[in-house]
Amino acid sequence: MPASSPPPTEVDCLILGGGITGAGVARDAAMRGLRTLLVDSHDFASGTSHLTSKVIHGGLRYLEHGHFRLVWEGIAERDRLLNQLAPNLVIPLRFVMPFEGRRFPKWLLTLSGLQFYGALEWYHGGRRSGSCFGGRLREDYPTLREHPFAVSFWDAQTNDVRLVMATLRSAQTEGATIHNYTSLQRASFDGHAWTADLFTERASTHFTVRAKIIVNATGPWAPVTTQLLGGDPMPLLWIKGSHILLERPKGFGNDAIVIRSVRDLRPLWVIPWETRLIVGTTESNYTGDLRNVRPDADEIDDLFTSFTRYFPTSGLTRGDICCAYAGVRPIVD
Repeated sequence: MPASSPPPTEVDCLILGGGITGAGVARDAAMRGLRTLLVDSHDFASGTSHLTSKVIHGGLRYLEHGHFRLVWEGIAERDRLLNQLAPNLVIPLRFVMPFEGRRFPKWLLTLSGLQFYGALEWYHGGRRSGSCFGGRLREDYPTLREHPFAVSFWDAQTNDVRLVMATLRSAQTEGATIHNYTSLQRASFDGHAWTADLFTERASTHFTVRAKIIVNATGPWAPVTTQLLGGDPMPLLWIKGSHILLERPKGFGNDAIVIRSVRDLRPLWVIPWETRLIVGTTESNYTGDLRNVRPDADEIDDLFTSFTRYFPTSGLTRGDICCAYAGVRPIVD
């Protein structure tokens, strides 16, 4: 990314955090003509924003809880990325969910949820959900164990880091100033504006910025940032999601497959990613170091065992696990 201009001394909007949320806010603020400064204490997209499943989803899982408006908004935003904002970075991805008897969600047993999701997909992007039966499943997915029935739906895939960087470049083009390895030391509000003391690690220098507003987009670090801003600690939970990266078996195809964890039956995704497969994600509470989030042995075993249960003839062994990674997402408690 081209070097940003020197930090200003006065801005309309100071954004803390250079992940996808901060990048999006910076882009939007700059396009509205606001003098905008974004800083990140580490590198851009160095936290949760690059430790994802590489999926932009419309929220199919939320239908089980009746969150129809949330799904509508999710699909609309997903397709805005697909068709308008980043068609070079966000591509359609079909998901296939094999039928598992009693483990099939009730809203899919009647197909009402899938029909609603499919109607929204068709309205926004012209893609339709569908179903396939045993013979077609064996033909299309030869390493998948036998299932009598499956349903399919469409979502999207992206390179998460490239999407963050492209959004930051767009913000910069619109006039935003962005700096990484620049951290907030302290801040105070005088009733009219904020005075923020910042430290640039690479230059080992301090500088002060006056800002009309400060946006806390630091994700899992939001409670710490809030305290630096003089606020009360935020009631957040940290949820860790772990993934493994496998060698991609010959003939796997380009569709993602929805499987179930052998440990807790939660849905897992098997997602084609270039020459590999991403299998994830687990979900567990996390209380450790936010800069050193790693999958544990049980999580890796759960992901690989779940994969081999559904793909018993893939020929993959534990030696085909290329790497494992984990990220933390903050949830309001």
